[in-house]
Amino acid sequence: MREVAARTGVSAGALYQWFDGKDEIYAELFTDRINRGIMQFEAMPVDLPFDDILGSMLRRVRTTWTTLGRWQLDYSEIARGREPGPARSTLSEAYRHILKVGSIKLQAAAEQEGRRFPDDLDTMHMIWGMAAGIAQRAEVLQMQTEQVDQMMERAVRSLRAGLTESAGTRP
Repeated sequence: MREVAARTGVSAGALYQWFDGKDEIYAELFTDRINRGIMQFEAMPVDLPFDDILGSMLRRVRTTWTTLGRWQLDYSEIARGREPGPARSTLSEAYRHILKVGSIKLQAAAEQEGRRFPDDLDTMHMIWGMAAGIAQRAEVLQMQTEQVDQMMERAVRSLRAGLTESAGTRP
């Protein structure tokens, strides 16, 4: 709390007037980041290629990881609805919403390309977790931005190949 107070220019005691503790602050920060991502995804043109949409989503997760660090992994559990509380409930709703928006965008792009993308939030959660893992690994290894970008590009190609199938091969 002292670090947050120092960065915001208020006393730690003053922070407790607005927040119950650091978990609530991080939940609010993470929710804000997710809501900005939702607006970004909703504003994407409908004719963007699948790879561009997926790449944008992976970059959003990487930016969130860079901003909030280890809290992203902690909050993925909270965001899946495993802990109660008003801030966590709001975070959980925002997280599920960004996964749904992402899924809709990827499904539409895949369909335009004559492919099919799975309609389930677990797939989107897996994509989110994989991108967070890449960001975490890049931070630990102190990788250069271009190395991280190359890793994300490989992830996009791999995910595209593994998560989409030709529309003609539907069961």
